Amino acid sequence: MSGRPGATGDEVPAPGLSPGDAVGEARSLPVGGSGPAGEVAADGPPGAAVPALEAEMADLWRRSRARVRVLARQVRPGLDPAAYPLVVLLATRGPLRSSELGAALELDKSTVSRQVDSVVRLGLAERSVDSADARARLVGLTEDGRTRAGQLREEQLARWRASLSTWSEDDVRRLTALLSRLGRTGLT
Repeated sequence: MSGRPGATGDEVPAPGLSPGDAVGEARSLPVGGSGPAGEVAADGPPGAAVPALEAEMADLWRRSRARVRVLARQVRPGLDPAAYPLVVLLATRGPLRSSELGAALELDKSTVSRQVDSVVRLGLAERSVDSADARARLVGLTEDGRTRAGQLREEQLARWRASLSTWSEDDVRRLTALLSRLGRTGLT
């Protein structure tokens, strides 16, 4: 919670981010009336809530980037925060071809190659022959990488559960559905 006027502490944490970890607090723009941060008056003109949503998303992305830096260090000191999503993806989906990594992370081939090289050098991942096509290589986490990523995942789930313990299951489901819907718009 912040002592700043209008801050409620009800901001939505980014993955792995609890409200107490926030680098900044949620804010909203006065649109159609005033209210606590994160709330927009229902009586505003059509589209009036969009600037407040954009501001909240910008804050969320900024806090997420800060949190990813922390999480990358927790996985392994020296892990480039830009490569953290690659480690999470491999922990979630298992070994993948570089082309699959690029598609899933929306990264170009050279960026994927650099990130894979960096996690391989740290001993978190390894390349292996794809049993379905001996010409292709798979990238997968090493035992150490799986252990570190799995342990961090469990810690983050516990953090999320604790941070959202006052939310109803319906609110969590509703937020999940709305975020999924927003993701499909192409804005994120």
